[in-house]
Amino acid sequence: MELLKYLAQESAVSGNEENIIDYIKKFANEIINSCEKAQVKEFEKNEIITTYIVNRNMIFIVLEGSADLLRYDFNGNQTIVEKFNKYDVFGEIFYRININNELFVKAREKSKILMF
Repeated sequence: MELLKYLAQESAVSGNEENIIDYIKKFANEIINSCEKAQVKEFEKNEIITTYIVNRNMIFIVLEGSADLLRYDFNGNQTIVEKFNKYDVFGEIFYRININNELFVKAREKSKILMF
């Protein structure tokens, strides 16, 4: 889900892209201040951010950098399912998990991720 595009369509956030980005930053700060489990973590290039098997009920927002949702099959073949960029939202709740495949999110570059 591209949060920036979604918010651009919502009546609660109007105006240019800077207004939307300010809204996202305020939203992220509210989450960090009000959620006990919310944290911002930095990941190096190619570092695993999460697997959808381990962190089932978490939501992630890319604050800086980018990441890929990867699927590996039984033969070890890797497929990029989705690419996440700045302000994109991802998490296991957005995907159905097939027991024959495990999904991983890996940093495509040095990234900062809000996790809650």
